[in-house]
Amino acid sequence: NEITLRAYNTEGWLKSQPFVLSFDPIGKKGEDKEEEAGFIPSFQPVRDPHLFILCIGTSDYNGERLDLRFPDKDAADMASALSAAGGALFPSGNVHLFLLNTDPGTSKVAPGKENITKCFSDIAREARPEDVFILYLSGHGLTYGSSEKGQFYYLTKDIASEDLSDPTIRANYAISTEEFTQWLTGIPARKQVMMLDACNSGKVVESLLSASRSLNASQIRALDRMQGRTGVFVLSGSAADKVSYEANRYGQGLLTFSLLQGMSGLALREGKYIDIMTLFQYSRDKVPELAEAIGGIQTPMMAFPLGGESFDIGLVDEQVEIPVAQVKPVFIRNVFLEENAFDDVLGLGRRLENHLEQITARGAKASLVYVDVPEYKDAFSIKGLYELKKGKISLKARLFKGREPLGSFEANGQEEQMDELVEEILARVMEIINSR
Repeated sequence: NEITLRAYNTEGWLKSQPFVLSFDPIGKKGEDKEEEAGFIPSFQPVRDPHLFILCIGTSDYNGERLDLRFPDKDAADMASALSAAGGALFPSGNVHLFLLNTDPGTSKVAPGKENITKCFSDIAREARPEDVFILYLSGHGLTYGSSEKGQFYYLTKDIASEDLSDPTIRANYAISTEEFTQWLTGIPARKQVMMLDACNSGKVVESLLSASRSLNASQIRALDRMQGRTGVFVLSGSAADKVSYEANRYGQGLLTFSLLQGMSGLALREGKYIDIMTLFQYSRDKVPELAEAIGGIQTPMMAFPLGGESFDIGLVDEQVEIPVAQVKPVFIRNVFLEENAFDDVLGLGRRLENHLEQITARGAKASLVYVDVPEYKDAFSIKGLYELKKGKISLKARLFKGREPLGSFEANGQEEQMDELVEEILARVMEIINSR
């Protein structure tokens, strides 16, 4: 038997190396072994382990400034995957799912701080040491505070801005690493996992860099302190000040996409078990590859408890379906000019972009994604010249992928029927894409 000791500073964020003491119990029970006076051994049967899953996603914030596209769907997909795989591994009735997001179609519980607090309280009351607890977070996160005292905050649905200077705002609408630490340590389950896919900026501007998500040095220290105090297995979407993007072409956050991809079969132990270390390592290696394809680099932060052994959180067989998103074509701004006016006198480009935006707004059901930027690696764009004569439009255009021309096409329409022309243009474009 062993006992491990650590020393902490007053604030609790600085810890020593572990000191291990070996010992023999006062009383021993077994063949040819007598029990010593004063020691009454107790043997209680251990129940089968339970799996507790808490998935939180926040896409719709107070107002429109912070709204994001993917967190609701990401949380729902992770909840579906984890509960299905967990149900195949854990005994019947031993998987408990809590899903909170801002999409009424997938969750009846909104991700407000009060509801999140209640979920942790309910799980802490029901969980036992032999159980497994998984926490998944998707949405906005940022750091508030300076230097070593800076904390990472997850923003809940009722917050309207990223300004956390008001302590009342922090107390009511944000969750700090200190609070997560208290909640996690309050859950008796010895096996705990935290997956954090948090975006630092929801504002879309000219450069994709301003819609980036990253963890600065303060965030890294805050998450590391939490991991050290709780012994939880942590995987965070980005770290070391490397910028990452919300991966539009996958219809999901990159971290979430890689985790689901790994669970679908690419990172399974013995081809069927979801081993937490195997899954995390796959995601850590895969995310930078995915990010490179969209012009960015994202390096997930991964932390394991010292001496902690990996464990299985699910089993994937032919009955388990993992909802992995299909890669979608990405479109960016298009250029159309009337050949005599050298200008888009009909606003054809804007009309097409409005149509693409409407398709993109369908979310998970969208067949493509439109990003309102002039450049995006390997994205599709259309450039064309049209002639307007007596209300008739004759268009000659070419489809590009990045700077590579893929094919040319022609389309005709009427000035009074621009919507029909836009639909014909998109149909011709998709024919070229699907033929490749």
